[in-house]
Amino acid sequence: MHIAEFNIGKLKFDAGDSRLESYIHATEIVNQVAERSPGFVWKYETDIGGRVPKIVDNDPRIVLNLSIWTDGESLKNFVWNTLHKKIYLRQNEWFEPLDKKSMVLWNVKEGHLTDLDDAIKRLEMLRSNGPTDFAYDWAYLKKC
Repeated sequence: MHIAEFNIGKLKFDAGDSRLESYIHATEIVNQVAERSPGFVWKYETDIGGRVPKIVDNDPRIVLNLSIWTDGESLKNFVWNTLHKKIYLRQNEWFEPLDKKSMVLWNVKEGHLTDLDDAIKRLEMLRSNGPTDFAYDWAYLKKC
């Protein structure tokens, strides 16, 4: 089994705003680091900065990341032990705080690629039901 990861963030500024240039540049580099990281399998291709044609949470300033990893340890290593962490710690420069869960994890069969509809459904399930085998968070992953 592999692990899928989906996260969203609400940008402080509209697309095209010059205050997002450093975020867009950082995202491009972090995506390259992810793709070369041990355990990386696949990522949903978005426009620059994580924009997609689909509106998530009824908000055009929501950007997203959807990826698949061989296992939770590989994902955890990428998130907390690479350049990603440095960029993550700067999130307040570019993102508004969300008052609900913004990240979900779930298991996927090897060779299966998930999609945005599935990812959104799982995030909504996590928000309404809490962590389950269908949709979970970091804390639930540690228990497994």
